[in-house]
Amino acid sequence: MSGRIGVIVVGAALLVVAVVGLVIPALFTHHAPEKYWPKNLLVLYCSADRHIAQPIIDAFDHKNDIAVKMLGDTEATKTFGLVERLRTEKDEPQADLFWSSEPFGMIALAREGIVHPEFRQFASRARVIVYNTNRVDENDAPKTMHDLLNERFRGRIVMARPQFGTTRGHMGFLVAAWGEEEAQDYLRALKAHGVRLVAGNSSVVRAVAAGEADIGLTDTDDVYGAQREGLPVELIYVRHDLPDGSKLVGPMTIPNTVALVRGFGMNAPALFEFLAGPEVERMLAASDSHNTPMNPEVAKEFPQYAIPDAAQIPLEDIADAIPRALELCQQELGR
Repeated sequence: MSGRIGVIVVGAALLVVAVVGLVIPALFTHHAPEKYWPKNLLVLYCSADRHIAQPIIDAFDHKNDIAVKMLGDTEATKTFGLVERLRTEKDEPQADLFWSSEPFGMIALAREGIVHPEFRQFASRARVIVYNTNRVDENDAPKTMHDLLNERFRGRIVMARPQFGTTRGHMGFLVAAWGEEEAQDYLRALKAHGVRLVAGNSSVVRAVAAGEADIGLTDTDDVYGAQREGLPVELIYVRHDLPDGSKLVGPMTIPNTVALVRGFGMNAPALFEFLAGPEVERMLAASDSHNTPMNPEVAKEFPQYAIPDAAQIPLEDIADAIPRALELCQQELGR
């Protein structure tokens, strides 16, 4: 009899240990209980290209006893897809941090209380005109948004669909910089000029490189990527001056941003500080994307990637203008 009691006691003890092993992690992590991530694992949602982000995460892993699981999205939806995912997970967050390759989705998430409002900006890209060097002479290449409407480029312009990615922010930039009426007139003229919409910024560069278009609107990193492959493309930091000279607006910059997700794990601040620090800006400038450092001391090391006379329109103003800009794009450009 005593033997049976002993077995029961031992069995009960093992059951308690098992239950505690399941319950305790659930109490001290915000992730869904069924996942039971190890306590030293961080989950990072990241819209930066994986081949750019992975060496940075590896560097952090090497310096800290903290593993990072990085989740991204498709080229077409990029940041927009991860923003929507974070919204659906608002009541049961799955990520500790969000590294966004643009700021406008982050601003929206901060306003909605999904990420902490004290997000950081670092390492910018810029909106540029890309042109085919075999088809367009450097002296004839457009320098401003309105130069795209030159008769020389009718039917030879390509840009990404504005519903997603940095083109979405660029359309908001036009409304914030010019006002609704001027922006709508421009979009209408661009449509009449035969602009073609494609899936994403890399598709823009590919179309230009292949001679399917002469010029396009894209980001600096996509042009650098094509040049590494030996494709015949060059970039110009696109200005947003109005033809009558009433507004002189320089190129649009697109900083990376990083934020802690509400309910983040205890090790998340370490990665947050690392991503926003000078070492990462240095790595991004030296990487294939050649991002422009925002830290003045780091920027001195990479003068070749300085963005000339960058526009100084507040990011919050651009974010506020995006909904109206998308309505105008739908009206004037369609899908």
